[in-house]
Amino acid sequence: MMEAPSPPMLDHALAAARRGIRVFPCWPGTTEPHFRNNLKRATTSEAILRAWWAEWPDANPAGVFDLVIDVDVKDGKRGAEGMADLDALDLLPATYTQRSPTGGWHFFYTAPGADVPNSVGKIRPGVDVRGHHGFVLLAGAQRPDGSYEIASPAPIVEAPAELVRLCGERRKRDPAATDLDPALADHPADIARAVELLRAAPPAVEGQGGDQATYCLALEVYDRGVSESTALHLMLEHWNDRCSPPWDTDDLAQKVCNAYRYANDAAGNKSVAADFGAPDPEAQERVEASEPPWGDWPEPEDLWADSLPPPRLPAGLLPSVIERWARDEALRMDDTDPGCFAGAALSTLSGIAPASLEVQVRQTNTGFKVRPILWCVLVGAPGARKTPTLKEAWKPIQGIQGRLDAANRQAREQHHAALSAMAKQKTGAPGAPRPERPRQSFVLIEDATTEAVARALAENGQGVACCVDELRGWLCGFDAYRANGKGKDAGFWLKGKDGSSHRVLRVGSDPIEVASVAVSVCGGIQPEVLRGMYRDLGADGMLQRFLVFHVAGPVSEHDLAPDLDAIAGYRAVAERLWELRGAGEFMPSFRFAPEADQFRREVVAFQQREIRAPDAPAGLRGWLDKLEGEWARIALMFHLIDWADGVESDALDLPLREIGPLNAERAFRFLTEYVFPHELFVHRCADGRRGPDSDAVWIAGYILSHGSQEIRQREILRANASLKKSQLEARAKRVAAAMGELCEAGWARRGEARNDSALWTINPAVHQRFPDIAIRERARRAHASEKIREAGAARRAVRDLTTGRA
Repeated sequence: MMEAPSPPMLDHALAAARRGIRVFPCWPGTTEPHFRNNLKRATTSEAILRAWWAEWPDANPAGVFDLVIDVDVKDGKRGAEGMADLDALDLLPATYTQRSPTGGWHFFYTAPGADVPNSVGKIRPGVDVRGHHGFVLLAGAQRPDGSYEIASPAPIVEAPAELVRLCGERRKRDPAATDLDPALADHPADIARAVELLRAAPPAVEGQGGDQATYCLALEVYDRGVSESTALHLMLEHWNDRCSPPWDTDDLAQKVCNAYRYANDAAGNKSVAADFGAPDPEAQERVEASEPPWGDWPEPEDLWADSLPPPRLPAGLLPSVIERWARDEALRMDDTDPGCFAGAALSTLSGIAPASLEVQVRQTNTGFKVRPILWCVLVGAPGARKTPTLKEAWKPIQGIQGRLDAANRQAREQHHAALSAMAKQKTGAPGAPRPERPRQSFVLIEDATTEAVARALAENGQGVACCVDELRGWLCGFDAYRANGKGKDAGFWLKGKDGSSHRVLRVGSDPIEVASVAVSVCGGIQPEVLRGMYRDLGADGMLQRFLVFHVAGPVSEHDLAPDLDAIAGYRAVAERLWELRGAGEFMPSFRFAPEADQFRREVVAFQQREIRAPDAPAGLRGWLDKLEGEWARIALMFHLIDWADGVESDALDLPLREIGPLNAERAFRFLTEYVFPHELFVHRCADGRRGPDSDAVWIAGYILSHGSQEIRQREILRANASLKKSQLEARAKRVAAAMGELCEAGWARRGEARNDSALWTINPAVHQRFPDIAIRERARRAHASEKIREAGAARRAVRDLTTGRA
């Protein structure tokens, strides 16, 4: 039997690896790597390369080598002159050479023992250098302007010593060398400022000044008073993934090293301490009076650690077709978080996939099965781009429903015509039986009563998707969330996540039998609305059925053309899943491969660890209770999406019954590394605990800003305007709850009441542990007081002017 030919891109990758070039995959048509730390994962292993290109057959091959001379001639660059100059000096001996789509060249050389740095135009105008901390696309790779080709298949030879000398050595920096005082570096407030800076910073783009932009951004982080090692960590976590392509860790470390080494300004010149100056003398005296020892007080928790927004979507956690589409849409949406697009897309596709499909979660327990039904909610303030995100994700299912609507209208018209023809028949004349009402096909619903949805599900046994822009209206339609509601509507919808059966009985009408209430739900809600409904939504498990995503909003403006191939790929997957409905009810259950079960066990271990966390909100614990089943649903959807993305349109093959370790691991990492931090942040903000707006955090800031050694309920009520607006009984409960949180966090202890006012003693360690936050809080409160005084003066001036006072 003849062996099937290898995919062309795989052939190119293998050919390069056999030359000794370490290879890794980039997204089709781009220089963007498929995963982080791409240079460390680059390899010459044929087994690994075959596995990568089996997953991403159209990926561009990219390569890492000792030394590549990159001759650039596009846009009038003088690379040809520089190449001729080097050639005249015998510095470019014959070696393996590539030709770029724009007419340039890549000369590959070995450089034993050398650590060559990347550079642009350093050795000659238009001649760039890529060391083994950089990469180039390899022969066969495709760009919009053409493909890379082999110009000379000669063996790779060693670079002349003079060429290596021209390229230079990477600078080595003493890790202990720093201009920052270790006692002042890396305060939480300065780190928070650095994170805010990095999340708002535009990404570096190769060929568009990315090197200089990265260096300047590292200088900005340096100005915030952050140490070099912390700066590298923060740039990798909060900025690097958005770059095109992302920096390799070693390359980014070199940029940060250079910035810290050659900075002109004093370190930390934009830190909190530099902005706000020394603390208030009286408050500082109170702090100094409480120097250690602190007796039996515990180490106080950092209440501000939970105020930082959750992370953006890391690379490599999703099927490639979804990740490419989500990142393109997010970048064009002014660099919003691609994970929000991905979450909405997964929920939408789960509404299109046959709801009759099931996956057995565990290896031997045949009774534990779940269906591919996912609920998603985007939580963000007005202007965070929730609605545009949802609309882009819903376009495929709206297109399918549009075709169904046209067919439904035609069927209704034919039915009405048949009824009219019957009515025109003469009395007593034999006639045909009365035409039956045509079945109406639905895959998308937006606004309907539970009885109407039940009827739609009875006629559409493979499930529907409920796509609602504002979930508040959908939720407020439930009788459970109205005064004296009995929970009937909510109970119906709660079945929709599990696909349970349902029966509707009404006097004077035929019963409605629903074999499976299978509804995928997707929508958005504002944080304030969620906070007001949080208690009710958490009581019956409604919120715990959702994958929750915090929408941080746009970062920087972009005006880019859409990736039409990415959009077409997403819509093709939706259409393929829609076609699967014809065979879905006859397919047996899916199962996980034995080697994939290790990730289920890791999910359970993660669940048990986080659910025991003392500060975990009750609503989050309910979500964690369902984590094992949610993992299986997501892994099944990843499996179906990969199948739909890789099958020809006229093929009859069905998805493999066995889900492998790749999608099992992706689902585990997607839930634990990305979704869980979003769930934690949203739940904490919604229930008022440990969020940036919570009473406990406000009181903690007040304690620090005033150097308090004790605090009374009366003092808190007098200082907090929000508490003043509450009813008397509610005020006391809020203060007691907030101070209870602070006691649990090691900040305070309940003392004896004085003058009928509750009293708490403050842990003296908080003033030593968080001096930077004390500075920030004093400055912020002083600024707010000044603004209030200015507003009052302005109002008095207007009043005096209108009343004619001098």
